[in-house]
Formats: sequence, C-alpha cells, structure tokens
Amino acid sequence: MAPRRRGSWAEILAAGYVRFSGQSGWRVHPNGNFLRAADALAYKFGYRGPDPLAAYAVDARKFSLLDAGLLNQRSCRLLLINGMEDSIFPIEDNFIVARRGVNKDLLARGNRSHMGNPGGEDILYTWLDEVIAGMP
Repeated sequence: MAPRRRGSWAEILAAGYVRFSGQSGWRVHPNGNFLRAADALAYKFGYRGPDPLAAYAVDARKFSLLDAGLLNQRSCRLLLINGMEDSIFPIEDNFIVARRGVNKDLLARGNRSHMGNPGGEDILYTWLDEVIAGMP
C-alpha cells in the first residue's frame, strides 16, 4: 500500500489578499472597484454592525499573509495568476509572494483584470492538469 500524502501538493492564488489590498490608498482606487469589493471582504471576515467597512479598514492588515510571516515558510507548488489591470487585488501582492520561498509560478497577464480574466481560468485549469500529470 502506498503511503498517504499529507497536505496540499498544489495550490492556486488567483488574485488574492496578500498585503497592499488592505491599505487605505488601495481601497479608494480611481475606478472604485475595490471599494465595492471591500464590503464583501468585510462581511467575509466577520465584520457586522452599523459600519462594517470602517471596522474592517482598521483591522485589514491583520489579514496580510506577509505580516503573518507565512510567505517564507515551506510550501507546495503554487500558481499566482492575476491581471496587470486588476482593480480589486493589486498585482503587486502577487509579486510579493513570488519573491519569497520556492515552488511558485507567477503569471501576470497584461491588459487583463481580476484573476487574469478574460482567459485566466483556462490557463489555471491547464496548469493544474499539468501539475497533476507530473505528480510522483
């Protein structure tokens, strides 16, 4: 019987919260997209009450993977994919992750928006199929 694998062998970060998306300057991006997404993020992280967005803004950095010290730890293979024009999660967050640790593939798609779309999902599935096919 083959030994059981523990943990993940591949992960995908498609436009995720790493560092800059919690900073106040990003929340007021000129096209306003993150400001609209901020309400959903505040709710996702458990902020309720009369002004959940204000409470979330005060605490947003505590959700930073960088500040939590997670980026230099051992990791499985990771695909970072996002569009250079993403107005919800800044591409700079992906650059932070790519520069730390090992096993990371970065795809920053020019003239594309959130999660590298349009077309990002097809790339994501192809990458995942290739990683699965190459598993030991």
